[in-house]
Amino acid sequence: MNDFDYFNAVLMKLYDGWIDKSIVLTEENVHPTDRFLLLGEFAHESITITFKNHRGIIYVYFDCDEPMRLEDCPTSFYRTLLKNM
Repeated sequence: MNDFDYFNAVLMKLYDGWIDKSIVLTEENVHPTDRFLLLGEFAHESITITFKNHRGIIYVYFDCDEPMRLEDCPTSFYRTLLKNM
């Protein structure tokens, strides 16, 4: 899969009912190639993310950081999202 395929797969999941839902991510459920999330010994033990649609733009809200537009997230993070949706 290329970057667009991962992004598109995440979008399809979001529109299938994941808007306004949350996921708790820990070291155990982060995709092994994800270098975006730093969890564990030297960072947060877990992070809760929530997906919000604001005027047609989907944002990922992090409980311990600023929100980010979904399209600005790295592909490795999309793999983590797909693993947990």
